[in-house]
Amino acid sequence: MIRRVPLRNGGLVYELTPYGRALEPILLALGRWGLQAMGDPTEGDVVTPDSLTMMLRASFQPARADDLDVELHVGDIASRVQIRDGALEVIRIAPPAPPVGGAVPEGEPEAVIVAGPRIRRLIAGEVTPAEAIAQDLVAVVHGEEATLDRFAQAFRIAAVA
Repeated sequence: MIRRVPLRNGGLVYELTPYGRALEPILLALGRWGLQAMGDPTEGDVVTPDSLTMMLRASFQPARADDLDVELHVGDIASRVQIRDGALEVIRIAPPAPPVGGAVPEGEPEAVIVAGPRIRRLIAGEVTPAEAIAQDLVAVVHGEEATLDRFAQAFRIAAVA
């Protein structure tokens, strides 16, 4: 399931084996299922870089995703979200990623989206991108607001009936 991998600097990381990675589609499906019914965050709830990345990975809809390159800020967390040829990559910008993380992509993103934890409402299909902007759930502070439509298309899951 997991194995220890020593780093050149003397550190140690753990990674999944191929057998462990086989669980990924199941865990992402469970995350998608839970996201549909999750309510708004309450005071004291914490969003971490890892929880934001997992939310994006669980809600990602490759069949509906156009190529996209945005910077997403949720509280103190900033990530570069890139979609190329139906593949998603989420790279942590702030707080800084551990040394084993990926490098920040070169060039400017096409948009910078700033949101709070209630961005979940957009992803869960409870509000449209225009409603999310009108309700101050998200703001596009750099780039075209239409980019938010493409973001929502790539990450929107069906609302619970």
